[in-house]
Amino acid sequence: ILAEELDGDGDMWYKILYGDNFENTGYAYNTRVSIVYDYAFDEDFETNLQNFPQSYHAALRALHEKHPNWKFMAHDINMSFNEAVEAQYGVDDIKNSRKWVELNYGSDNWKDARGYNEQNGNYVTLEARWTYASRAGIEYFMDPRNSLNEDKIFVFMLQAYNEEMYNKNDLKSVVKNTFLEKGYDKNGDGILETDAYLDDIVLAAQGSGVSPYVLAATIIIEQGVLGQSNIISGKYTDFEGYYNFFNFSASGNTVEEITESALTYAKQNNWNSRTAAIVGGAQKYADGYISVGQDTYYYKDFNVVNKVWWHQYASTLYDAWTNGKVLRKAFADEKGEAIANKDAAIEFRI
Repeated sequence: ILAEELDGDGDMWYKILYGDNFENTGYAYNTRVSIVYDYAFDEDFETNLQNFPQSYHAALRALHEKHPNWKFMAHDINMSFNEAVEAQYGVDDIKNSRKWVELNYGSDNWKDARGYNEQNGNYVTLEARWTYASRAGIEYFMDPRNSLNEDKIFVFMLQAYNEEMYNKNDLKSVVKNTFLEKGYDKNGDGILETDAYLDDIVLAAQGSGVSPYVLAATIIIEQGVLGQSNIISGKYTDFEGYYNFFNFSASGNTVEEITESALTYAKQNNWNSRTAAIVGGAQKYADGYISVGQDTYYYKDFNVVNKVWWHQYASTLYDAWTNGKVLRKAFADEKGEAIANKDAAIEFRI
């Protein structure tokens, strides 16, 4: 492997030499490559490793070799994997299923066959573009071993705010090429403040105790790279001046229903500015999830901690992976950019 490079979609590829004598140059998709590191025995790490099932060991050793400061904590939730999957799947009734996939996501293997209508050839549609996830899909995304690599491990990162780990330039790397990077006219004087969103996010982090990287990543996933949703436009009829950056209480079968339910919640909470919405939303996030032990993306989406299945942040099957991929930007060295947090002592609860 010569280098890591991103394609136009933001996916990682390895630039490689290959062939009998490594005479050829090409590219390999990172998920299709298994990297074997020369592992130096670390007694303390090996002692901690015994807290994990044997099938976790090889992947965790590879991560430790590359990131010796990362800390992996085994968390026994006293629940079988089958029980955890069934709680998400809705065994008795498909309507009790907790996980959805987009209708255009991959093959039909990800979709619940119970929701397929043979007469019209369609799957049951939820909120315009979703359908229920298959049991196999739920098993795949719930299996922690499928996230024990450098690209996915951030689903297990503890999300509390660590001031020593915070670096403004690294926060900028998270929001790069998104609407958060551009800022907004914070004072209403016609002057664009490019750091306005960053300042709001840091203020929210300090007040809520949630990592600013996590807050930024969550907003980007909820509002999209361009941030063009009416939920944060401040211009939606009858809800002018209200914002909901974390999409709290956003539900419905149409765009209008989803927008109005989210903005009704914003109005009830007096989120009448971008700052108020980000700070207030971060506090809701902390109170609703971090404070009750759902302090990783995995636990937010699969509440095996408290076993209160309705209390999960997102129905999207792959939500934790999507968020983790954005969060990774604060701690990865991509495109040769210097990242202060590359060697940070990050804590992962698995």
